[in-house]
Amino acid sequence: MQVNVSFNIPTLAALARSWRWALLAALVLAFTLAGGAGPASAAESIQSPDTAGNVGYFTSLALDASGNAVVSYWDNTNGDLKLLHCNDANCAGGGESIQSPDTAGTVGAWTSLALDAVGNPVVSYFDFTNGDLKLLHCNDANCAGGGESIQAPDTTGFVGENTSLALDAAGNPVVSYSDGTNLDLKLLHCNDANCAGGGESIQSPDTAGDVGYYPSLALDGVGNPVVSYLDSTTADLKLLHCNDANCAGGGESIQAPDTAGVVGYYPSLALDVGGNPVVSYFDNTNGDLKLLHCNDPNCAGGGESIQSPDTAGFVGKYPSLALDVGGNPVVSYLDGINGDLKVIYCNDANCAGGGESIQSPDTAGLLGEYPSLALDAGGNPVVSYYDLTNGDLKVLHCNDADCSASEKLLPISITNVGQYALPKTCFQVRNPNQVPYFQVCDNAPVWELDPVCGDGVCDDEDPALGSIRVSVVPGDYRVVLSYGAPEHTADGAKAVCTNFTPVGGDTCELTFTNVPKVRPWHPWDITGGPGNTPDGVVRVQDILEVVNHYFDDKPLAP
Repeated sequence: MQVNVSFNIPTLAALARSWRWALLAALVLAFTLAGGAGPASAAESIQSPDTAGNVGYFTSLALDASGNAVVSYWDNTNGDLKLLHCNDANCAGGGESIQSPDTAGTVGAWTSLALDAVGNPVVSYFDFTNGDLKLLHCNDANCAGGGESIQAPDTTGFVGENTSLALDAAGNPVVSYSDGTNLDLKLLHCNDANCAGGGESIQSPDTAGDVGYYPSLALDGVGNPVVSYLDSTTADLKLLHCNDANCAGGGESIQAPDTAGVVGYYPSLALDVGGNPVVSYFDNTNGDLKLLHCNDPNCAGGGESIQSPDTAGFVGKYPSLALDVGGNPVVSYLDGINGDLKVIYCNDANCAGGGESIQSPDTAGLLGEYPSLALDAGGNPVVSYYDLTNGDLKVLHCNDADCSASEKLLPISITNVGQYALPKTCFQVRNPNQVPYFQVCDNAPVWELDPVCGDGVCDDEDPALGSIRVSVVPGDYRVVLSYGAPEHTADGAKAVCTNFTPVGGDTCELTFTNVPKVRPWHPWDITGGPGNTPDGVVRVQDILEVVNHYFDDKPLAP
């Protein structure tokens, strides 16, 4: 899609004479906003911030307010809990903070990390020496300088493997974990931010057989725990939804939404905007990655979506899942055949129907165990994981939403369904050193003689009713320059639209008439930040919202 010819952007007056610019408004895109625009790097950032010994087991990652990675993990050489705080978004360039906040015995396996309201790490983990659950609350963002709170809130038997932690609205830890003595699922709810002083709630909400392996926990909208885990007795995926914040008193919902074979290993759970669980996990029977999307908060009653989006070999161990702004799953996991890290970006909320983006962003040796994934402010994956070949902790920061090694040059493509649309060849980057742009022609000479679109491509000044199909691909796009133009009103219902914030292949068709309504131009960055407010990044969702606005002629905020 590269054509090395020159191109002059038309004047505002010329744009105003061409109503077709309203279709996409001559949006000029680039890949960086701060400090001037320029082309993005062609590769993801892959760093090894800790190479001191055999380190990087059981990683758990969160991003601080600046988007810098904070990672808890196990130092197998020294048998210690370790904590990394990167000083830049890629964890590159050195000077990262690496601490060992707990060195008392053999400690630090099965870590789970969250950041409190001021950005200080809170970590649950297992004490091998004593067979106890432990909890660390740092008193600074780097967990440096001493004086950290280290507690052992559950010491009853051999407990604390496979921890998963979240913080409630008050900042108090909630932890799900395995009870190795009784083979039960356990749940701790601390009554203070440090889990100190006693009186914590400790429950065993599922004791039916050998249960509670690899739990993954999230809190619903009112703070009640939701936990996915493996039932080793039946080899099924199970899901618990507590009916109170402590999961005490009975009457909890316990379901087995997938019982097809030996399934449910290493689940990773998130809740969609409706509070319905989404779980990625490993199918040990077929060696596949699986994904469950419940159609109710309890995953009860049947009709759940269960997909196997990656079946290429022995794949799907240790998945880590997050949902993008559109609710589509993004999962990092291990490719066991090739020893690679893999990332899948689903193009719909159920990861169904095919066309998902599946990438192997790091294939340098045997690596990809114990990944932990989060999405940055632009929706790009950040993943911590273990490099088995070198015994190192690694951190991947993708430069696009599907981790496909380069920014998407054209987030929207046009199919010539009606008279209004140009061939896809007209949507070009004219020069590899320039930014992409969108072009919609009229029959003015500057466009008729265009060397890419050709003579007479758009030669009808008053076209009849037609339709435009807008397709998008995953990625982040940043606005550099844009022009105002007349707007147009949809001429029919949007009944054929499958998803109005689509990514990766969903389509939407709109029929419109030429009914211009000129308004001041507005920014294309309309979503993504706190409260879904503008955040400096134009995403696929932003673009489709604006297209929706143009054809619907409805107010657009801000």
